[in-house]
Amino acid sequence: MSGAHVMAVDEKIHADPIFYPMNIGRRRTRLLIGCVLLRKKLGEGGMCSVYLGHHMRLNIPVAVKILKKHGIEEVREFLREARLMAELEHPNLVRVLDINREHVNFNSNIYYMVMEYVEGCTAFDMLHRFIRGKGHPIPALKAIKMVCDAAEGLAAAHARGIVHRDIKPENLLVRVSDGTVKVADLGLAVDLRGDIRAGESDRPKAIVGTPGFVAPELLVGEPPAPASDVYSLGVTLYELISGVLPFGEADDGYAARQIYEEPRDLRAAAPATPDLVADFAMRCISRDMSWRFADCGGVAAAAREIIARIEAGSAAGRAAAADAVGVEPEAAALYSCA
Repeated sequence: MSGAHVMAVDEKIHADPIFYPMNIGRRRTRLLIGCVLLRKKLGEGGMCSVYLGHHMRLNIPVAVKILKKHGIEEVREFLREARLMAELEHPNLVRVLDINREHVNFNSNIYYMVMEYVEGCTAFDMLHRFIRGKGHPIPALKAIKMVCDAAEGLAAAHARGIVHRDIKPENLLVRVSDGTVKVADLGLAVDLRGDIRAGESDRPKAIVGTPGFVAPELLVGEPPAPASDVYSLGVTLYELISGVLPFGEADDGYAARQIYEEPRDLRAAAPATPDLVADFAMRCISRDMSWRFADCGGVAAAAREIIARIEAGSAAGRAAAADAVGVEPEAAALYSCA
């Protein structure tokens, strides 16, 4: 193995119980799964752990999502997610490169997905770094550009009948080099062309998604639709600009307020927000599905128009807009995840 390919590994990987009794290409300073040399853990959820790795054959950094539970249903859902991701080829969606299983011993396998690695941070991380470092949430123009990117990716999914169902700042990855946003994690996605998860129609309906971001129609048992993702993306925009959710604290009564009350106007939560941006966000989070954009294709088109109008004014107008919405003076600062 070439020395250029050897990467230091976070020692926490070796203590991770997911790999026991695994002994795949294990060395003191490296752990190999398939063709990927694992470097460090990036995150963990209830079903999966995600690692930064280096693909030895392709010689590129990758993200590796490893299934922690290996029941029949969990494996089927994992395979379904990978197939949906593979079907959706778009610059604003995280690409899946491979899915495989690694044999551990005579009765155990590790299932893993190799994905594009987006070097940067999540929109959630960026929001809180802005608050800590600059004393305010993300400027409106920057936030709507991020949401526009996400909407472009989701529009490709909606065009194929796929609803994400878990849009939130944590699932928007911001590439540090140019600020491009990519939508991640289709683990809860549903295929409206004919749900390929066998038997789901026979199960009791459950609320799927992250509290605070789930559309109100889903809270009362209505089926998911592209407009449900529009709502979640609108809440995401609202939070990125204001630092808060539209219905206050995410307590036990939050869902009821979503169903029965009107959201707080974004201008009240973030007074410097331009009317164009505020009206756009409030349309996205309307309780009335018929008033929302029908899908994220409409969201992306409207966002592009708003961005163009904000940026198109005279020199004096641009200066005033920059002061109002917080446009950063340097491109590097505009897209910084630091």
